[in-house]
Amino acid sequence: MTFTQRALDRTLWPPLSGGCHLSREPVAALRDAGFVLGPYRRTMMPENGPALPSSYCVLGTAWRPS
Repeated sequence: MTFTQRALDRTLWPPLSGGCHLSREPVAALRDAGFVLGPYRRTMMPENGPALPSSYCVLGTAWRPS
């Protein structure tokens, strides 16, 4: 799936989805941006449906320390 995600990131996905990039690692990106992460979990959307390039999600909380 990584190859497909990267191929979509280089072509049509960002313009069609408001700048979203499928192959970015969201937890690492949040930490690199200075956020502190609370509890989170990785999940698929939909949980019981087909695995699409956009199915991989992270649900949780993050905040920027003051």
